[in-house]
Amino acid sequence: MTFTADTRGIHTPVAIGQILHRHVGQPFHDRANSHRLNHAWVQQVKNQHSSYHRKTLLEQGTADFTRTTYGLTPDDKALLYSYYYLQRHLASGIFVLQSWERQMDQSLPWFNRHSAIIDLGCGPMTFGLALRAHQLLKGRGLQGMQYIGIDRAESMIRKASAIATDLQQCSSAPTFLFGQNFQEIHSHLRRLDGVVQSRGTGWLVFSSSYLFASPTLDVSSLFEEIHNVLQRHPDHNWCFIQQNPPVSYLNHKWHQFCNLLDQHYPDFRTQASEISIPYAEYSLEPETIGQLVPKTSIKLSYEILTREVTP
Repeated sequence: MTFTADTRGIHTPVAIGQILHRHVGQPFHDRANSHRLNHAWVQQVKNQHSSYHRKTLLEQGTADFTRTTYGLTPDDKALLYSYYYLQRHLASGIFVLQSWERQMDQSLPWFNRHSAIIDLGCGPMTFGLALRAHQLLKGRGLQGMQYIGIDRAESMIRKASAIATDLQQCSSAPTFLFGQNFQEIHSHLRRLDGVVQSRGTGWLVFSSSYLFASPTLDVSSLFEEIHNVLQRHPDHNWCFIQQNPPVSYLNHKWHQFCNLLDQHYPDFRTQASEISIPYAEYSLEPETIGQLVPKTSIKLSYEILTREVTP
């Protein structure tokens, strides 16, 4: 099994491709070829086209991954989601990190042990994989930094935890932690309290990839939870990285969130852009495993909000 390095568009390291094979491609095809294959998987996945998987089963990525639907369990749907969407969202995450670093003309300031990445609606830890890919591409370690993934779906937490266990084998990886609610985030963040030596040396980085397109997202409740985190850690700088399709109705809730944020933190800075990103995915099919397959360019709207405290 050979993975080919990408030299076009967004570059996903070969090591990440191998992880995708172990945790997405191989389980997907093992499931499809299992002698214990259940009726629902045969009828809904094996005997249906990919367009049906995306539109009906996954609802273009917005399906409820806490419930069994069409006979598919939450774990079935988390695997199906990862198979169709993880690489695409991974590529956009890598692009945003690279773009921000280029515009700052320096290494990202929050790659240190005083900082935590809080990935809201983390899914199968897509942004955590993007961080690891960025680290590999830059030859930089993430030792001591915390990645905290939060998702209400236990099925996504299980998939993310399995990938994190694989990534954790690397000595330069961050600490990966997961939870289903903000109370668990507060518990994880207490570990930072004894680490930050002086005001302004640590960062809280909130990431949301396609979260604000969710029809069930309660913007006011989310803001109150994040505001609570920021109030508990007033000596930290913070930033918010948001990715979404560049479609106005899918970004309505993001604009609501920004208005609430502006009422309490009017001095944050904004960097925003809408772009089209060429990229290729590693094939996860048994016959062509590891080969690069060009895909339709990603149309992305992203915004980075940053606020630095005065030392």
